Amino acid sequence: MELARLDFQQLRVKHIAHKSKVRAVLYGGGYSERYFQEDNPVSQWFSTVGSVKYSREAWFPQLYRLHRDFSVLAEELIKMYGSDLIEQAHEGLGELSAVSEIFLHTLSTIERQYPS
Repeated sequence: MELARLDFQQLRVKHIAHKSKVRAVLYGGGYSERYFQEDNPVSQWFSTVGSVKYSREAWFPQLYRLHRDFSVLAEELIKMYGSDLIEQAHEGLGELSAVSEIFLHTLSTIERQYPS
């Protein structure tokens, strides 16, 4: 199941990169609607690798839900930032980080279930 570990490592990297992209937008970086709605690398992982290889696993819906929770909160914070509620958007980063930590912890727990 070494391939599963690679899949999970790939998902972890994509999630961290996505979180960095959200943070960058909230600190004045460029916003791409397409990236956040269509080209989000984590969503792409779930719709390709995840749905093909793991959709029947008991953990899949929970991990996907955590990703959706993260994405919805990220979109809310970006909308706040775009509405000049910059301080409130920055305050929301703590909650976003908490959701991210839960996602990453859950992913690590899942990963340990697969033999090396």
